[in-house]
Amino acid sequence: MIKELKKRFRDCKKNSDVNECDRILIDMLLYIIGNKWNFIINVIYPPFGRTTKDGVVVICEKAEDKGFSTLEGISVADIKNGKADLNEFSYKEKMSYISKTLPLIPIT
Repeated sequence: MIKELKKRFRDCKKNSDVNECDRILIDMLLYIIGNKWNFIINVIYPPFGRTTKDGVVVICEKAEDKGFSTLEGISVADIKNGKADLNEFSYKEKMSYISKTLPLIPIT
């Protein structure tokens, strides 16, 4: 599975295919979550906003005014249910997240 994801990622970088980027991101997260390797991904359980019992996978951090930053993420429940909305992230943000996370996945 990991070798396939890495090949798809290399192809995606060459072709700049936004839809394939989304599929790779979701497949990668489903694989990590399915293997209960949450230590690989940053899952937070926010006390406000988009709360979910499964938490939120942090995809990126966006700088705000006055030294504060905002963590942007996807609900783990939405990922599991196939309802994850990736439109709020840029192609660059998604590709950056995949490139940082994919090498951390153990090859079993």
